Amino acid sequence: MSVTDQALKYGILSAKELALLSRAFDAACRQRLVDDHSLEAEIIAEEIVAAYQHGVRDEDELIKAAGASSHIG
Repeated sequence: MSVTDQALKYGILSAKELALLSRAFDAACRQRLVDDHSLEAEIIAEEIVAAYQHGVRDEDELIKAAGASSHIG
């Protein structure tokens, strides 16, 4: 499931919001050398969307939030 799928699941629908989440997702996957279709990428997507839902709107902070889980190295 991609970050877009996660965002749509939770009703985050504007193009601007999806673009922000997608950029953060792509950057987080690149930084962690994670294939964007892997289970790790799904966890990254979930964490980015969760951070966004909790009010994080800064792209760099969303990328950092993707590494907050102990599931991601």
